[in-house]
Amino acid sequence: MTIVICALPYLSRHDAVSNDARIEQKVLKQAGYQSYLYAEFFQSGCESESIDHTTFKRLTDDPATILVFHMCVAWAPLDAFLAQTRCKVILRYHNMTPPQFFDAYDQQGAHATRAGLEQMSRIYHHPQIKMLMAQSPFTLQDALRTWGPLDIPSAVVAPFLALPDPAKHRDDDAIVAELNDGRTHLFFIGRWAPNKGHHHLLGVLNSYFELYGANACLTIAGAVSPNFKGYQTQIESLARSLGIDHMLRIVKGIDECQLLTYLRHTTAFLLTSEHEGFCVPVVEAQLFGLPVLALANTAITDTVGPDQLTFSQPNYDLFAAAAHRIHQDESLRQLLKVQGEKNAARFSLEATSAHFLDAIKLLG
Repeated sequence: MTIVICALPYLSRHDAVSNDARIEQKVLKQAGYQSYLYAEFFQSGCESESIDHTTFKRLTDDPATILVFHMCVAWAPLDAFLAQTRCKVILRYHNMTPPQFFDAYDQQGAHATRAGLEQMSRIYHHPQIKMLMAQSPFTLQDALRTWGPLDIPSAVVAPFLALPDPAKHRDDDAIVAELNDGRTHLFFIGRWAPNKGHHHLLGVLNSYFELYGANACLTIAGAVSPNFKGYQTQIESLARSLGIDHMLRIVKGIDECQLLTYLRHTTAFLLTSEHEGFCVPVVEAQLFGLPVLALANTAITDTVGPDQLTFSQPNYDLFAAAAHRIHQDESLRQLLKVQGEKNAARFSLEATSAHFLDAIKLLG
């Protein structure tokens, strides 16, 4: 029986990379592989999910073992590990946000991202790496453009998604009451970071105000790390200076019930990010029938899929007009809903499992 280890530098409860590795391990086990999860560092409570370092070292000394390493940040032991290991390594590349987005706000984060990109340049052509598995077509092309063509197989396998289960949650009545007020309700969820384009979100909201009045509300949900608190404060200050803070709702903590309520009852998911390696919230929105209105760049174009409202430039008036049209036009809403659900099916557990296992079979 082939041994496959899904490894990553840090394992946490809810982040996208941890969820991807965690579900990979389960899919491999169900497919008959002897599979394990390994991380050097953990969020409290996740330690029991990982094999210990001694076991990891023993298993990866076997040439028949396959290691799926999730490359999302620099991992200090990786260079030495590749020089010593005998196993076959699949580099599961999650893309890295360009560090210039972080320079003005988070020097530590900018340094970590640069270190990760520098490590990629060192290991990219390492003979122990037998496959590059990217999370999106953009991520694969970005790697090939940056570090050159490869003599090994490459594959695009979307991340496994830990999506909320609608059967477990009813709507939050208080939020439903707020959303059923006749206004155009725009929704965005994502961590507070400069690449997410929050200033563009406010630009769209301001254009809506100028074109159609105050008959709209933008809800921004997402976690704020201490390093980006200054960035969030800057965005809130911008809203006040534009005179649209009364149309803005910031939700700093959100549970699954609240998330599902926003996905079910808002007008559109508004995405103006400037860099994404995949963008899980797009699939969440489409899965629950929420039309997507997006700035088409990086991985967003492929993840959103065809027949959704996307724009190649952040033209705020166009975004505002599109949001207003979605609110007014039931037939358009239904078209976007149907096409979005069809697109989200590409990233179902069954579809992603098939692509992932096909790639694994190439090596074992």
